[in-house]
Amino acid sequence: MIAVLGNASAWTQFKGSPEHSGGAPAIDPNPGTIRWRFITGAEVHSSPAISGNGTVYITSLDGNLYALDGRGNRIWSYDSGSRIWTSPAIGSSGAIHFVDEEGTLHAIGVDGGSLWKFRSREEVYHSSASIDKNGNIYFGTAGGTLYCIRSDGVPKWAYKAGGHIDASPSVSSDLTVYFGSGDGKVHAVGPFGRPKWDQPYSTGGSVSSSVCIAQNGALYISSSDGYVHNVLPNGTMVRKVRVGDVHLSSPSTDSDGNIYVGTMAGDLVRIDVGGYVSWRFTTNGAVESSPIVTSDDRVLFGSVDGNLYCVDTEGSLQWSFEVGDWIESSSCAVDADGTIYMAGGDGILYCIGTPYPQAPMFLTAAPLDGAINLSWSPSEDVLSYRLYRSVNDAPFALLQELNGSMFFYMDSGLKNGQAYSYRTSAVNSVGEGPFSNTVTEIPYAKDPAPEDKGGEKPSSIGFILVGSLVFVAFLLLLWNLIPNRDGKEGRR
Repeated sequence: MIAVLGNASAWTQFKGSPEHSGGAPAIDPNPGTIRWRFITGAEVHSSPAISGNGTVYITSLDGNLYALDGRGNRIWSYDSGSRIWTSPAIGSSGAIHFVDEEGTLHAIGVDGGSLWKFRSREEVYHSSASIDKNGNIYFGTAGGTLYCIRSDGVPKWAYKAGGHIDASPSVSSDLTVYFGSGDGKVHAVGPFGRPKWDQPYSTGGSVSSSVCIAQNGALYISSSDGYVHNVLPNGTMVRKVRVGDVHLSSPSTDSDGNIYVGTMAGDLVRIDVGGYVSWRFTTNGAVESSPIVTSDDRVLFGSVDGNLYCVDTEGSLQWSFEVGDWIESSSCAVDADGTIYMAGGDGILYCIGTPYPQAPMFLTAAPLDGAINLSWSPSEDVLSYRLYRSVNDAPFALLQELNGSMFFYMDSGLKNGQAYSYRTSAVNSVGEGPFSNTVTEIPYAKDPAPEDKGGEKPSSIGFILVGSLVFVAFLLLLWNLIPNRDGKEGRR
């Protein structure tokens, strides 16, 4: 399957792999549901990268590379001092690489510190860094230069094309680098920086998107001439298929060999293995985002109309997710469990998938002798509850994890007169949700039954005396109300 071309546990670079085939794992079955969002300081034109430990990296035109944990919390940020249009790429050591607008390639450690920089001194826009299996890093410039940089920051070679390079270079398993340029030509460059073809392959228009390298080695190239070109690894054309003007959208392929690409007219187009357009899915804006094809036959892509779309491989809409602004060059990233990450013109990175469970509500506590009884309202679709306890304002620690059908607990063996605080959370298939309200109680012993001063129970003589007086008073009242023989009431 095409998905195996990418890292099985990470999404290390643009379109998931140096081949830029666009294969991805099956996605989360919960359609179009937001899990969290992270706000950067400016527009985002790049695509996220995801490390093997789940750290998410995203760049922004605010000049920062952001490292986020799996819940969308910022771990650190690195300020490059220049706008960043390109996507980050993760090397085998965990170092993160990106190119800023001024043409500087940055290598950043997992702690957010700079490892090294390489200055090309030519501006860079959409040519995101690609990393091959040996750790070499490739990127192109607006001046038309393709660079190959070693993993330690030392340049290996540079290759000059006849026009600007606007797309991320694609690298095959034999380390051939394929890329297009603004002069309409596609180049194949070998591991030592020398051309592999007698002459570049010419299209009839500018090539601003990445070459798609299919599993069988075939190349698919989109061009502003309105065609998708199918070319063999030796530079020989197989066919070209008319789809309409394409700008930044790079073709992607599924496991059956069908090709998907977006057009400036707002269509996602599928070309079947026979070379025919089998369907078009039309949006309300240009499709410059590169499609991602999942192993469960879904195609994910963004549109300038501000929506992320999910269609099946037959062109039927499965769901859509509206972001706050356009989606241009950004493409999805999909992690190993099928969670989707997408950013756009609103400067927000969206995490889309099954949400974390809501916090349990109405946690209450009732003090007892040496114990506290706890209860809360149940949450929906949870696997378990985690109950945390703090003693005399100490840090909270996990007390107990309970089955999802349990929403009460008695904490026993406690010290009377000591304060205990509690909070709980719910856990589902995604992970642990936020905490509930916090409650604090103090267990205590109940007072014994009261006794008289002599320590003896009160005497029963007093009770008999009081009862006799009440009975006499009742008889007098009754006698007073009985009428006389003449019909008059009795004496009062």
